[in-house]
Amino acid sequence: MRKFDVESTQVTMRMAASLAGINADDAQLVRLGENAVFRLAGQAVVARVARSAKQRTDVQRELRLADWLAAHDIPVARPVVPDVVEADGRLVTFWEEIPSPRASTPKELGAALRRFHALSPSAELGLPRIDPLARVQERIAAARALSTAERDALIGYAVVVGQEFAHAVFDLEMSMVHGDGHVDNLVRGSNGRLAFVDLEECAYGQPEWDLVLTAIERDCGWVTAEQYEQFSRAYGYDVTTSPGYEVLRRVRLLRMTSWLAQKAAESAEVLAEVRHRIRTLQTDQVELSWNAY
Repeated sequence: MRKFDVESTQVTMRMAASLAGINADDAQLVRLGENAVFRLAGQAVVARVARSAKQRTDVQRELRLADWLAAHDIPVARPVVPDVVEADGRLVTFWEEIPSPRASTPKELGAALRRFHALSPSAELGLPRIDPLARVQERIAAARALSTAERDALIGYAVVVGQEFAHAVFDLEMSMVHGDGHVDNLVRGSNGRLAFVDLEECAYGQPEWDLVLTAIERDCGWVTAEQYEQFSRAYGYDVTTSPGYEVLRRVRLLRMTSWLAQKAAESAEVLAEVRHRIRTLQTDQVELSWNAY
């Protein structure tokens, strides 16, 4: 399998930009994670390279969804090229740049998610139901820096929490969800504009799926207790009171670990963090000892 790294994704991005008629000479890497994200400063454009061409349906849905959300007065980054550009066997999308973006506050996120969850998604959007273990197995399989025992431990944990999620009970009515609703995915530009970004995990399901992330960040010490209270008040619900909270928390912690595990070969520091997370998942003594990535 071809390595998903800075060099190869930059080649892909430049090929796609050429096909789309966009100048990518000044491209700068912003983030290498689930996607490779590049800023094309002179064009006020952001390019996103997906890991696999198998994600075509999801990527195309994300483009449609951005336009639909904008039409319903939800703050969102818009595509500047209306369709996916395929280059070098990968998929690339091009988006308007939010100038000098910073993460939203938990209070801003809570208010924005309340509006987001109040939407009634149209059938043509083709939103999938939430899949709590989406991409988890493939991420674990890609974590070749881990031992077989470590990968098996993650797989076993996934089986358990998947079964728990299937029987979980929730308070809130099902709705459209962002899927990755945290402060880094609702940004505020230097022009004052708020915008949701990274819509690839949007789905239909329990609103608690979005809300649990900020609760976990509080428990990790990444947001303060006061900020979490502001988040909950702005949304109008405290997800930690949900009968399904503990299940949601475990699923999300697994997903966070599997996401980082696929990057474990990048440095000794990342590998050590992944191994630490696996150990603490098994004892359920997690949050305050985790580092943010």
